[in-house]
Amino acid sequence: MRQPCPPVLVLVLAGLLLLAGLAAAAEGPVRVAGIFAATGLAAEHNRPSVRGAQLAAKVINEAGGVLGRPLELIIIDNRSTPLGAKLAAEEAAVMGVTAVVGPVWSSHSLAAAPVLQAARLPMVTPLSTNPKVTAIGDHIFRICYTDDFQGRVMAHFAREQLKAGRAAVLAIVDEDYSLELGRVFAAEFEKLGGSIVWQGGYRAKAVDFTAQLGALARLAPQIVFVPGYGRDASLVIRQARNLGLTCVFLGGDGWSADVFAQGGEGLSGNYYSTFWHPDAPFPRSGEARAAYERAHGPDGMDIADIYMAYDALMVVAEAISRAGSDSPAAVRQALAGTVGFQGATGVLTFNAQGDPVGKGAVILRTEQDGPHFVTVFTP
Repeated sequence: MRQPCPPVLVLVLAGLLLLAGLAAAAEGPVRVAGIFAATGLAAEHNRPSVRGAQLAAKVINEAGGVLGRPLELIIIDNRSTPLGAKLAAEEAAVMGVTAVVGPVWSSHSLAAAPVLQAARLPMVTPLSTNPKVTAIGDHIFRICYTDDFQGRVMAHFAREQLKAGRAAVLAIVDEDYSLELGRVFAAEFEKLGGSIVWQGGYRAKAVDFTAQLGALARLAPQIVFVPGYGRDASLVIRQARNLGLTCVFLGGDGWSADVFAQGGEGLSGNYYSTFWHPDAPFPRSGEARAAYERAHGPDGMDIADIYMAYDALMVVAEAISRAGSDSPAAVRQALAGTVGFQGATGVLTFNAQGDPVGKGAVILRTEQDGPHFVTVFTP
């Protein structure tokens, strides 16, 4: 016959259970800050990234959270300015969060990263491509490739895949992003045995490229690298075709879907690099897209920025789990040791700088009906 528990033992057990419950309640959620532009000039551009990070938090929590606790994503508005990003980082540093996801724009990350480095708070940016971002310190990581990698990728693609021998560069003269991409492309193209026959520029708000295209027409390059933005590229290509130029135009991630904003007429047969595409062979991409469709429906689901931010939070959550702790120091160490993380945007391994290694660039071809996947290219 089973003996009843003595009253004292019952009280002890009840006390232990109560203490365990109080301890779990005291721990609360694992808190991660997301620094994004919610207001101002960058807000529209940052919106897919916010949605991607929120999607990742939803998926993580539906699977049980991290360390047996829910993950709480706290969005802090950087107001679309470097100063706002610095203030947002200062706010995150005193909130007791485990890590920071974001910012998106390189200028915002360059302002936030020194604050977070000084606070010893790990930061993972999904899309800041400026090489200087992760050079700030050992607590700063990125999901995306860098501008210098992207410039080399497009030079190799031009030489090895398109077999081009003569190229020109047309960059934005008041944009560091564009000038650096153009510089790296030209240096790498010549290193590979190609010839840069002309380098020219235009101002960010230019709409008439007649003079630059006239110079190109006389020199007849096979490739023209335009490391600007989609609006610029679409205007350049349209005007070039109207002048009878048949050269192939190449671009970087700045083109994105904006290159099709004014319609696809005349755009067929050009190429640009980006970070993700639904047809790229990334094993976890399909489940991320399915999660997005369940949450938001199919509209706007195939934007690369969504899945870059999704991966940024996912790799933080994975590091927290591996660390077995939400201590920023332990999570930073786990992030630094990330090898072979299977993300929606590819396989992620961080080098000593906090940059991804072995992660190729997605090359897309412009056609009348939109971008078409070509390959995942690594020089």
